[in-house]
Amino acid sequence: MKTAHLLALPGLIGLLLLAAALPTPAQQATAPGPETSSMMRIKRTTVLVHDLERSIAFYTQVMGLELFDVEYEYNTDPDSYGYPLFNIPQGARKRMAIFNTSDEQRGFAIEEVLDFDWQVQQNPRTAVALFETDDIRGLEQRLKAGGYTVWKPTPGEAYDTRFVEMGFLDPDGHLLAAFQYFGD
Repeated sequence: MKTAHLLALPGLIGLLLLAAALPTPAQQATAPGPETSSMMRIKRTTVLVHDLERSIAFYTQVMGLELFDVEYEYNTDPDSYGYPLFNIPQGARKRMAIFNTSDEQRGFAIEEVLDFDWQVQQNPRTAVALFETDDIRGLEQRLKAGGYTVWKPTPGEAYDTRFVEMGFLDPDGHLLAAFQYFGD
């Protein structure tokens, strides 16, 4: 079994366990809400990369994110949460860069992982990070100028909102997408 498939198994198993624990539609209608809080938001998305510096350049120069912090030293601490979380072998060298988005401090991160062969799953692609932009054309031009895979921007309308969305791959092959809202 390829390493990419092995990396996907814990996520798939977790999703199946989560689905089994979710209430049925009938239970949802009668189930009480959370007892402490109903606030839930995405704080940060983290993706694994092969080359930290190359990815920092992509996410700052092409995507326009602001670099918040970089770990310059490799972390091989056996107690690091990154090993079990990403299902990577203990002792693999890893280091991280964190970015600010327009509205979230430390809202996106990349973690370089070395010392074992891993690949981003391409068939099927199993996740996407979706970004909102106010310059979809400029982003498309920067992506194409850099030679990145870009799918044709597509207009859409949902919930009385017009938008254009565009999918593309980062230097490691992670599926990303961006959209821009348009007023009437």
